[in-house]
Amino acid sequence: MGDAVIYISSSVSYSSMPLNEFCLYRSKHYKDTMHYYLSYKNSDRKVVESIEGELKKDGINNVKILEAGGSVIKLITILRKTLNHLGKKNNIVVHSHHPLSAVFAGIYLKVFTTKLFKIYTVHNTYKNFKFIHKLFTNVNVIMYDKVVFCGRSSYEGYPFNKIFKKTTFISNGVNLEKINSVKNNRPNKTKKDSIEVVTFSKSNGQKNIKFLLNVFKDLSVDIHLNIIGDLSSSAKAMYDDLQLSNVFHHGRMPRSKVLELLIHCDLFISSSNYEGLPVGVLEAMGIGKPVILSNIESHRELDYSENSIVVLDLDKSNWLSKINELSNLGNSHRMELGNKNSKIVQNNFSLKKMHEKYNKVYFS
Repeated sequence: MGDAVIYISSSVSYSSMPLNEFCLYRSKHYKDTMHYYLSYKNSDRKVVESIEGELKKDGINNVKILEAGGSVIKLITILRKTLNHLGKKNNIVVHSHHPLSAVFAGIYLKVFTTKLFKIYTVHNTYKNFKFIHKLFTNVNVIMYDKVVFCGRSSYEGYPFNKIFKKTTFISNGVNLEKINSVKNNRPNKTKKDSIEVVTFSKSNGQKNIKFLLNVFKDLSVDIHLNIIGDLSSSAKAMYDDLQLSNVFHHGRMPRSKVLELLIHCDLFISSSNYEGLPVGVLEAMGIGKPVILSNIESHRELDYSENSIVVLDLDKSNWLSKINELSNLGNSHRMELGNKNSKIVQNNFSLKKMHEKYNKVYFS
C-alpha cells in the first residue's frame, strides 16, 4: 500500500464526500498510509474540531486536515510543504476533487514534480456544469494522470471519452459498516401518528426543493418533510413564505445525526434536477428505506431490477399520488420495499468495493 494520499477539495463539511468517503474512511482501513486533506477554503472551526475529536476518540492518528483559506498561493504553499515533508517516498498520490483547486494544484504538480501520480474525480454530470466548470474539468482531464467519474451515467455523459483514454468510472459507495451498525442498534419502532419523509438540500438549487415544497403544501399535515442541508435563496424564501406546518428545515447536521433521521423516517425522496451518483440516496436505501426519485440518469442507474425504486417525472400530481400511496402502506410493506433497496446497496455500492477499485488506480 502507498505511503501517502493527499486529497484536495473545496472545504471541510459534514456532507463532504471527499472527506468522509475518501479521507476518513481510508484512514481507518488503510492505517499504514498517511492521509492529508487539503481544503481550498477555510471551514467552520466547530466542524473541523468535531471531526478531529472523533478521530482522536477512535485512535486514528494518520490524518491531517489543512486549510488554505481560499488562497491559491496558500494552497500551493501547503501542497509544496507537504510534499517536501513526505520527501522521496515511493508512493505519493494526489487526488483532487474540486475543479478550481484541482487546476492550480495540477499546474504546480505538472511543472515542479515528477514521479507523482495525479488523479481527479468528477463528482457530477458534465452536461449540467456551468461553462467555467466545464472548462476546469477539461483542463483537469488534460493534466491529470487518471480521471475517474463517480458513476456510469456521469462517465457516459462526458463527451470526450474517446479522445482521452485516461477516463473511467468507479461507482460511488456508502459505508456499510456504519449503516449496518445503525441498523443493528435501531430502537424498536414506536407507533406514531405521522409519516416522516426525508430529503437532502444544497444551496445551489440542485436538489429542486421548491418542487417538493409545492407538493407538500397539498399533502396531509400528518405527512412530514424533513429537509437536511442548506436551502437555495429562492427555496428559503418560498419556505419562509409558505410556513408549512408539515415541513421542517434541519440545516447542516453531523453524519451521525443524519443517519439517525434516516433510520427513523418512513420514506426518502429526491427531486434532484441532476446528480453524479447520489450518496444520500444510497445511504437511505442501505438503511432500508423505500425511495421516490426524480427521473434522471443517475437515479435510473441505481435500479437493479428489484422493482423497489420509484422513479417519477417531475409531475406534481404523480408525486402526490405516490407519496400518499407509500404513506398509506402498512409498515411491513414499506419495510419489504426498503429491504430490497438495502440488498441493492449491499451488493453493488459499498465503500469497500469502491476503494478496492480505487486502489488499482492509485497503486497500479
